Amino acid sequence: MKVLLLTLIFISSLFAQNSNLNQLQLIGNPQLVDTEIVGVKDVNNRFCAGIKVISDMDGFSYQSYNGIVKVNDNPSEDMVFLSPDERVLEIYHSGYEPLKVILSEIGIKLAPKKVWQIKLSGEKKLNQIPIAIITNPAGAKVTLNGKSYGAVEKLNINEGNHQLRLQMEGYEPVIQTIIVDQQNTLFKYNLDKVKDVPIEIITNPSEAVVYLDDMKFGTSPLSEFYPSGRYPIRIEKDGYATYEDVVEITPPRTTKEYTLQPAHGSLFVTSEPDTGLEIYLNNEPKNVKTPHNFQRLKSGQYIVFARSEYLDTPPDTISVGRGTTQKLVLQTRAAYATLTIRTIQGADVYLNNRLIHELENIRLEPMIARVRVEHPKAEPVENQVALKRGDNKTIMLYPDIGRGNIQVAVVPFDANILIKGDSGESFKGKRSQVFSDIPVGNYTVYVSHQEYRPQERNVKLTAGKTEKVNVRLAPHPFEKDQQEKTIQPVKQKKSKWMYYAIPAAVAVGAGVYFGTQKKDKSTMVIDMPLDY
Repeated sequence: MKVLLLTLIFISSLFAQNSNLNQLQLIGNPQLVDTEIVGVKDVNNRFCAGIKVISDMDGFSYQSYNGIVKVNDNPSEDMVFLSPDERVLEIYHSGYEPLKVILSEIGIKLAPKKVWQIKLSGEKKLNQIPIAIITNPAGAKVTLNGKSYGAVEKLNINEGNHQLRLQMEGYEPVIQTIIVDQQNTLFKYNLDKVKDVPIEIITNPSEAVVYLDDMKFGTSPLSEFYPSGRYPIRIEKDGYATYEDVVEITPPRTTKEYTLQPAHGSLFVTSEPDTGLEIYLNNEPKNVKTPHNFQRLKSGQYIVFARSEYLDTPPDTISVGRGTTQKLVLQTRAAYATLTIRTIQGADVYLNNRLIHELENIRLEPMIARVRVEHPKAEPVENQVALKRGDNKTIMLYPDIGRGNIQVAVVPFDANILIKGDSGESFKGKRSQVFSDIPVGNYTVYVSHQEYRPQERNVKLTAGKTEKVNVRLAPHPFEKDQQEKTIQPVKQKKSKWMYYAIPAAVAVGAGVYFGTQKKDKSTMVIDMPLDY
């Protein structure tokens, strides 16, 4: 049996007419089981009360005003855990009318940790027993379990418990649970004349609609007169659970106050150590991220988890009661795989049809990843890899590019060599050598030396071929110019000495000689360029 944790919907099948479904029946009187103790707590941390349902049938489900706390399912026996202040238990079975049990009507007074036992069976499996219902005065209309039989005195009904209602104009109604068996077949009632009694009804919150005896009575707070007796009462207000019970109107005055329970609770959901994950309730995305407080959440049980692109949380289950505030902390965990792609330099890499540039330790959500590598010198290659949570995989995709060799001979012998390709390839060397196993394509060979003029050659390399390049560098032009500038001033200097310096020196020397002959007999020495 599975508990249907739904918002309580009170079904008026107890008073419905002409139903074609079979009816569930209580057998005998409820029994307080003193030997059993309940250790389960409700959402308000109160110890629950228990109702043990004994039956020769299986497949029951349950609802209640405050919400079912828990159900233990055993063969032919259910243990239903209820809040200790619960008033109504509804029992459901496929093919049968729902059975609504107002606990006080059958003598059950719930208390924390206490267990009551009831016996239940279906109408089609019970024996029919003839009974007589006698009223004084005669002629009252008889209703059993919500089915009207009119003003009758004899009926054949099933053995077990039945909800009896007697009505007669000018007399107070009778509402009672009767037990029918072989020893209890005659039921007599003296009807009391109607006495109008003032009744005052207060609800918290106010402005609730009050139904008395299945008729709209007014909006709370209200004060009216109504015949004395016991009547079903129902109170409804938007946003609150429907209240249903039995009220006894007695003279001289009846005043009742009712507190309505919110039909919702609140749930605060957060995640640790990471936040910002989208929250799912019962597998539905709520378009909000952790942390978030769900206000006015419909009471019931929820499966809660959260996820983002690279993180998620294990699902957790929590019950939200009416008027309660719950907090749930979800533990985050890695929800991604890691992929590394190896390929040749200069290739374009596409991941799921998107060009990417970072190829190391790519974080991805679990998926089938499709990788394609394109290179201008080869046909594209592609592959796919299955990535699960926590995987760390490397995929190697190398396009099939043709290769060849470039042989470079240089003079002077210690010249520098640089080869650049049309797809960004670059190779360096010094002295004559062979550059082996390089991709096909167009290349430029640069040869340089600090004392020589650089040169370059263009080479087209095809697969399996060896291209030969011979380069002889010429001296730099500035070296010849420098030599010419060094020699020319010497020749000019010789010319000047020839035409000007020597005659002048002779003249000056002669003058000095003759002018100083008496004072100084020394001779002047004139330095001449050594290379003259």
